[in-house]
Amino acid sequence: MARTTYTPGAPVLLFDRLVDDDPKRPSEPQPYRFYDLDGLTDSIAREAQRILNCRRPISRDRQDLQALGLDGTILTFGLSDHVLDSPGSIDDQKSVSRDIAAALKAYEPRLQNVHVETVPKDRSKSGLQVFISGTIVAGKVREQFSFPVTVGGQDGIS
Repeated sequence: MARTTYTPGAPVLLFDRLVDDDPKRPSEPQPYRFYDLDGLTDSIAREAQRILNCRRPISRDRQDLQALGLDGTILTFGLSDHVLDSPGSIDDQKSVSRDIAAALKAYEPRLQNVHVETVPKDRSKSGLQVFISGTIVAGKVREQFSFPVTVGGQDGIS
């Protein structure tokens, strides 16, 4: 009886399967259908980056999003525009943390138990250093995951 070995990982996302990493090659040597653990963490980081780089036209704070059926749609994908927020303000840092955590919870289901912490990037308080952590949950994989992100610049948080 042959034993199968378990390789930690998860199925590749549909859009990642459609990307041609080597367009000059006429066919793929092996279909791209499964991420190993490193590929899975890279995929989650890419998706998180896409979410964090998008600005949504509708505030997630609006009470009528669920009533209108807009919560969880493309209209709430991404983050609010925080350009008028001050990186030195504790309240604004908390607002950015909540916004990032809510966006990741809504649009990256493979990352659960999301925790976001923000601190000013430097003494001049021109931007934030954001630390995102959570648990990867995909197939049989349950792994702790964390990564830092720098947000904003000289004029505020954007």
